[in-house]
Amino acid sequence: MKHEKPSTNSNVDPSNARNPEYKKAMDEIVTTTECPLCTLKWHPNPIIRDDGYWLLTKNGFPYEDTKQHLLMIAKRHIVDIGELTDQEAISMFKTVKW
Repeated sequence: MKHEKPSTNSNVDPSNARNPEYKKAMDEIVTTTECPLCTLKWHPNPIIRDDGYWLLTKNGFPYEDTKQHLLMIAKRHIVDIGELTDQEAISMFKTVKW
């Protein structure tokens, strides 16, 4: 399923930012049509694992008092989990168990 690019990132709400650095990134994100997860332009941490389908990394803006806050990011742009291919879904669960 092909998705049209929005004119802005309307799903990003800077008022939900947990700190000033995160708010600054979110303020920039809402002015662009770039997917913040596809480009990783605003993501400050290195990739821990790349299996060809998924990237695993520490969240750049974790919730307060969390021991680990990881992000698992699809390597291709998807909007809904139902868009995953069988191989992407299998790989997702393998990455979760890693």
